[in-house]
Amino acid sequence: MTSGLAVAGEDVLLLSSTPPPLSSRYESKKDEDRSSYRSVLDGLRACTPTPAGPARMLYFDTKHFLEREGADVPVIAARLCGEAGYDATVKEKKRGGETRGLFDVSHEYVQVRLEGSAVVVVEVRLREHFALPRESPRYKEVLRRVPEIFVGSRAQLRSLVGIMCAEMATNLTETGLSVPPWRKFDSVWSRWANTPEEDQEERSAAVTYAARRDDVGAFAGTWAEMIREREVREHIERMASHAAAEANRA
Repeated sequence: MTSGLAVAGEDVLLLSSTPPPLSSRYESKKDEDRSSYRSVLDGLRACTPTPAGPARMLYFDTKHFLEREGADVPVIAARLCGEAGYDATVKEKKRGGETRGLFDVSHEYVQVRLEGSAVVVVEVRLREHFALPRESPRYKEVLRRVPEIFVGSRAQLRSLVGIMCAEMATNLTETGLSVPPWRKFDSVWSRWANTPEEDQEERSAAVTYAARRDDVGAFAGTWAEMIREREVREHIERMASHAAAEANRA
């Protein structure tokens, strides 16, 4: 072992310059990678929870129309409106404009207003936005955890985009590539980002919905459940009728 002596007054200190064994450093790096990987998966689970209530029904309706019609956003929005009865609109983000930058990307997605005020984003091909030409085994596994169909809030989607942009940067760097501007967060998020006016409108709608919900009273839960059960039955009957009509036309 290489060592040196440092004399300070009457104190003699033994200074070791021997680095830790390679195997120890390798194990430490593996532990860090495992911890980082678990944190990424936990983050993805947090921003892609299993849809519940109306959002769950919206997810399965979207999946049904996607399998039947293909990933045509205007057509899926039309089917969600006409056949399933949702308040759905096509949101189109174009390059340039008030909040757009040089590397912002044009994109279409579906926005649905649930229960009168709650706004959710419906993205029918989310995973392809993070596909890379060269993917490490870790990145492939992380990408596999990203849902192909996303139904959730804009805040949840923003968190997911942040996680995946960080993972893309790590993957590109580790495979010897630089991170192009269109792979960075601002550019990727521009596909779903609101303008300040749209953000204000969504916040106001959320406050109105919360106030309305708090004013309903003690019997609201039971009454809402009864109404929801009726809506579910009517929805299933309506979808079955459309499916039968499609079969007859075929």
